[in-house]
Parts: sequence; C-alpha cells; structure tokens
Amino acid sequence: MTPLHSVPNLATTPRERRVPASSLRRAATMLASVAWMALAGTHALGQTAVQPVGGAPSMSRATHPDGTRPRIGLALSGGGARGFAHVGVLRALEALRIPVDCIAGTSAGSAVGAAYASGLSPDEIERALRSADWDRDMFDDAPPRRDQQSRRKNEEKAYLLDLTIGVRDGTVLIPPGLISGQKIELFLHRMLGASALLESFDRLPIPFRAIATDLEVGEMVVQDRGSLVTAVRASMAVPSAFAPVVSNGRLLVDGGLTRNMPVDVVRAMCADVVIAIDIGSPLLKREELSSAFGVAGQMIGILMERNMRESRAEVRPGRDLLIHPDLGDIGSTAFSRGVEGIPAGEAATLAAATDLSPLAMSPQDYAAWQQVRASRIVRDDRYTGVRVVGTDRSTSRALLAQAALPPAGTLDRPRLESAINSWNSSGDFDRIGYSLKPEGPGQVLELDVLERGWGPNFLRFGLGAAADSRSNGVFNVLFGYRRPHINDWGGEFKSELQFGSTARLTAELYQPFNRGDARLFANPQFLAEEVPVWLFNEGARVAEYGVRTTQIGLDLGLGGRIGEIRLGTFAGNRDSFPRTGSALLPAIKAEYWGGQVSLLADQLDATDFPRDGYQFGVTLRAEEVHPDQGDAYSTRRLQVSGKQVASWGRHTLAGAFRFGEASSRVALSEVFSLGGFMNLSGLQVNQLLGTTLRYASLSYQNQILTLPNPLGRGLYAGLAIEGGEMRGTTIGLDRSGWIGGVTGYLGAHTAIGPVYLGYGVADNRNRLVYLFLGRPGL
Repeated sequence: MTPLHSVPNLATTPRERRVPASSLRRAATMLASVAWMALAGTHALGQTAVQPVGGAPSMSRATHPDGTRPRIGLALSGGGARGFAHVGVLRALEALRIPVDCIAGTSAGSAVGAAYASGLSPDEIERALRSADWDRDMFDDAPPRRDQQSRRKNEEKAYLLDLTIGVRDGTVLIPPGLISGQKIELFLHRMLGASALLESFDRLPIPFRAIATDLEVGEMVVQDRGSLVTAVRASMAVPSAFAPVVSNGRLLVDGGLTRNMPVDVVRAMCADVVIAIDIGSPLLKREELSSAFGVAGQMIGILMERNMRESRAEVRPGRDLLIHPDLGDIGSTAFSRGVEGIPAGEAATLAAATDLSPLAMSPQDYAAWQQVRASRIVRDDRYTGVRVVGTDRSTSRALLAQAALPPAGTLDRPRLESAINSWNSSGDFDRIGYSLKPEGPGQVLELDVLERGWGPNFLRFGLGAAADSRSNGVFNVLFGYRRPHINDWGGEFKSELQFGSTARLTAELYQPFNRGDARLFANPQFLAEEVPVWLFNEGARVAEYGVRTTQIGLDLGLGGRIGEIRLGTFAGNRDSFPRTGSALLPAIKAEYWGGQVSLLADQLDATDFPRDGYQFGVTLRAEEVHPDQGDAYSTRRLQVSGKQVASWGRHTLAGAFRFGEASSRVALSEVFSLGGFMNLSGLQVNQLLGTTLRYASLSYQNQILTLPNPLGRGLYAGLAIEGGEMRGTTIGLDRSGWIGGVTGYLGAHTAIGPVYLGYGVADNRNRLVYLFLGRPGL
C-alpha cells in the first residue's frame, strides 16, 4: 500500500519572495480591478494545451534509487471562473491513475484543490459547482429574500440602489469591497463539509496549502492550518471586489498578487515532480486599453503576470509538467460558463498522457492509494458548546437566542445557514462565519461575527422616475438614514427624506420587546408629506390638488421571515387644496385620529422580477375626522391584495389582484386609483379615482438575456392581460365600468434598479408608451 506523505511546515519557508508593498497597495486599492476582471478574460486565448518542459520526461523521475515512486504535487493557479478547468484536470489524472501527494492552490485553484484534498471526487466537485446560482445569487451578499425579516423586505422596496454608505465622526466611509463574500463562504462550507479548525492541513486526505497575500506588507502567505474555509476565502479575496479576510491577525487578499501558480510552494511541501496548471488570462491588447478601467486593470494584470512568469520558470525541464488548457473566450468573471472549462482541462491533461505515463500506477496500486486517501477522511461535526465572538455580549445573547441552536449535538448546516441568513438580513453585519474549535475533550461551535466596520450610521439613496407618451412625468429622490443598536435591546432609529413629485419626511423607532427575540416590537412613527392628486376629464388633466399631512402613530407588531401583523393608532391633521386647474373639489382642513390593523405575508424570492413565491396583504383603517367646517364624521378603508408567481426555466407566470372598499367621505389621499404602468397601463397615472376598486392581472415573462455582474441580472420581455373597475363614489370627471387592457414591455434588472419600456392599451382606445425606472404596481 502506497503511503501518503507528510509535508514540512511552510510558515517560514525561505522560498517565499516579497513583492514590493507599495506596488501591491496601489494595485489592490483600485476599485477598478472589478471592472478589469469583467473586461480582462473575455477574449480567446488560442494557446498550447500542453507544455512539457524540456521534451519528454526521463524515466528517472518515475522511480527513486530505492525503487519507491516519486512524490507528485499539484500547483493549481488562479483565474476566477476559468478555475473550473482544474476539475477536468483532476478527472483526467484519475483516469490516467496518477496519484497526488500534495496540493497548493491560489484563488479558484485553492477552492478546487481544497475540495480534492478534503476527499471529494472530481464528479462531486463538479456537482457542487453546478448547484450554485452564479448569475443571481453567489455574488450578492443579501441573504435569500425569504430568510429576511419582513421590515427589511419593506425597506428594500423603497431603495433601488443597492448602496449603503457609512458615517462615523463626520467622515463618510465605504465598504472595503463590493461584497463581503458571505455566500461564497457558506458555499465553501457546504462543498468542503469541513468546518473544524485544523492544527495542520497535513491532516487532510491530501496535504494542502492555500496561497494568500498580506495586504499590509505585500508578502505571500502560505496558509497551512486553521479553518480551511477561511483559508480558501482569503485566497479568493480579489481586492476591491471582495472584502479582505482577517486571519491570525493578518489582512489577507487574493494570493494571485504574489504567487498565482505556487510551484515553489508545492515543491517545498513534498513534490519530486510538479504538475502545474496555468489557467491565467493574457494581458489586454492596446485596443482594449481605451478606458481608465482597462488601464487600471492592466496594472494589476502586469503584477500578476510577472509572478506567473517566475513560476513558469521554476517548472524544471525533464521532470515537471506545465499544462495550459485552451479555455477560449471564457472570462475570469463568467462563472455561469465556468463548467464549460471542465472538458478543456480534461482534454489538455489527457493530451499529456504520454508525458505522464511514467508516473502512472498499476490499477491495483492506484486502487490501494485511493483507499488510503478515503480512510483519511475524518469529519467530526459534533460539538459540546456554542459561543459568539467578535461582538458585544448583548448582541451575542440576542443572536444565540434567535438561532435557537442546540447547546450540544451534531452540526446542522442547513439550520445554521438559515440562522446566519436571518442575522445578515438585519444589515448590521459584514459577515458571519463559523467553525468547530477544539476545546478540552470535544469541539465548540464558534460563530465569528464581523460587524460593519464602516458605521455606526448608515445612509442609503433611492430614486424613481416615470414618463409616458402624454408628456406626464413623475420623479422622486429618496435619502435614508439608519442607526442600529441604539440600546441593548436592539432598538433601531430610521429616518427618510424624499424630494420630487411627492415630498415626505419620516422618522421612526423600531424597538424589540425582547433582547433575544426581535419578532415582538413597538414602532413609534412620525410622518409629514405632501402628495399630488390629479383629476382627469376625457383623458386630459383638468386639475391638480395637493394633500398635506402631518401624523404621529404607534404600532405594536409581531414580525418574522414570513411576514408581520401590526395593530396601531395614529393622530394628525390633513389639508387638501387645489394647486392648478378647475376647483372641482372643496378645500378641506381637518384633524383626525383612528386605528389600523394590517397583515402582510411576503414570500416572493425577489423584490424585482420575482420567479417564485407569493405575497398577500390586508389593511383595515378607521378614522374619526373633525373638519374645520362642518360636522365630524367617520371613515373606513379596507384593501386586500395578492400575488402568486411560478417559473419554469426562463419562463415566469404571475397572477395578481387588488380589492378595495372605502367610505364615501374618505380623504383624497386615501382613495383608490387605476392607471399607470401595470395598473391598467393604457390609462395615465391615477387617471381613475374612487372608493370601490376591483383589479386583476395575469402576466407572462421571459428572461431573454442574462446580464453580467455587476451590471445587473437580466433582460426580460413580458405580456400582461389586465382588468379593472372603479365603483362607488368617484373623484374627478372620468367614470368607468369594467375596463380591460393589454400591456407589453421590455424590462431590465440593472445596477441602478429595474427599468421598463412598456406599451399599454386599455378599453381598445386608450394607448400609452411608458419609460419607467422603479417598481410598478403590485
């Protein structure tokens, strides 16, 4: 039986070479590196698949003088999505019966290498890579929408830009990376199945090293112990795209900056023979350097290419092998195409079968080697305690109470991952990691919380705009401020200021009743707004009214991931007055007070262009109104709405409805409306107003194109059949019975939010073209 070899500790290996720290800092701090990644790897390579160094290998490398076989090491280079090709290399090596005694990997090479070193087969690694949603999910830090708390879902509806800015001591702060990599980390936990802190990565079935770069001093870091998941995450942390990883007191980023193909590392580990896999992208051509992004990216590319040339030069003639799969136009950020590189990696390795044949084992010996490898797979997921580190004691207690994890037992990854997603939905943390840390006779489940280091005050921005072919336009800009954890009970203050067609100022406190459970809460609120209301006659605007409201209120609620229930009371004053046009309605000033109960269930999988799930809401509001002139009166208002979405492939079908009933004297700002994009699109915005509403729609949508990150997510074409009716007391001069309509549209989920170009027909005679930035209808 062929033994697996132990390897020396490389923490202080003399083979490490330093890259000038000043050069590294300048390159790593450029946000443009993200754009470079999107641009750099999108052209054909057309390079030789196999590059044996020095011709055919000599038989001297196949045996030692004592008759034992040479030890074989793999050096797996980084290259983003191109790194999927490593899976094909491993598959071919197994087919050729080439054993692997040690592995060193950088970036994507560290992920595939760690999986193989942990005992996964190439088929298992490929299944894991195929299971990930690289287009819609993996590079979005937000947890799955269904795992988010209802208040965060409601907040997201107001903000189109997924951008939060921190403020501390009067200084504006931005995140250290576009994403923290939370979902990448959870994916690595699922794929590797290894959560324990290891004294040495030599304990893995195949000894392993992950290469990272110390961002402060510009040195290569050979990671050989601790959390395997953290080591791989650090090795993949592309500067500015991913936040740096703090490990053992060092600030770590992508290892490609200092050693993108760690030939020297794997040789120092164990290798008599090195098989190096080069999947890197070539430098940009002159015609591709026409932008600041391209030039800045080329600077980092030059830095990486320099150390790649040094690593290629270390591949020894006659003993080592350099394999360079031809990956064509698969770009480094084209993760949805990454699996296309697996056959290329396999083909390039099989093409080197003659060169590799002296290293091949007999079928019997290779089966014995695989058996030894499998016997070294030890995954002990049992733990005897749980603790939280990285945050204050009150937050730790709150997180543990919300997670409701057993104090001891076997690690339940799906349950823990769901809890982490729920915690992250608060928006208070950059990342939450976990590991099993040896302690005493057992292991402790340690949750490592990294709070947002760019707070504690957070600003957000939103905008919305719409224009139609009748020269109507709406535009609003929104500024939001949030301060979490203003007390030990998890209280949060939030305020919003909106300018444009609607002016609004709000302030509220969200205060949980239980330090360890934020589901039961109190929510005092303040509102001041001025809303426009337009009146129409035969499709023409004949008047514009303004409704100015000032209100205070208090809600008591029970919230969670599925939805929330609220019971509230309020009081305020309201002033409705004509702004322009005919005075069709009297001006009214009044004080009012009352109560409201609401129920909302929201399990849509996305705020924009959802593909699955449902949404259902009921609101009942009652007011006692005391006008300046005339007698007091009471009003009631009930609204029910719902939406159901289902998809197959790129096709989505959605049904929606709204029903409303209100008293005849309900305030002008509280009446129901029809008209506007996806609200009987053939009618102008709010063209029909009234106190009894019926509306339903059935829509079909097809995703015709996938947009690359970070530009957006997709381009869609849709068709909707709509119908609506306004009964009861109608406001203005337009009256209607039942109206049918059809809407066609193109929609894009972009980095600045959803954008629509639509055409609507209502009642066979009303036609409008819309350009819409924002979230239409229900």
